Amino acid sequence: NMIIISFATMFIGASLFASGLVVDSTLLLFYTTLITTSLGLYALRGLYYAVMYEGHIPVRFTGTAVGIVAVIGYTPEIFMGPLMGYLLDSSPGLPGHRHVFTVLAIFCVIGMIAALLYRRIAGKMALGDEME
Repeated sequence: NMIIISFATMFIGASLFASGLVVDSTLLLFYTTLITTSLGLYALRGLYYAVMYEGHIPVRFTGTAVGIVAVIGYTPEIFMGPLMGYLLDSSPGLPGHRHVFTVLAIFCVIGMIAALLYRRIAGKMALGDEME
């Protein structure tokens, strides 16, 4: 549930930036959105081991599982730098930044969907454990 909340928090922040509502004259909204989005991001990073527990990953495989999750989870960082550069170069200024935050919002939606699927799978695994 915290992962879903974290992605939702980041989605709201990214969507506000992408919408263009946050401009120079709304400094309080800018800082509020920036802090909220950052809280969502760092909450996600702190949940690695909780995810392992919820997924019933044996402790002896936790390191391997974290490695696999990191490869999948941090893959967007491989292409986000060049993608952000492309978006900012092709649409200088505010439009380029709106495009970058739109991409971030899309990744948040994908993350929320993945978290919902994971919750469903982990829930079925827990039910299976209770029946045994």
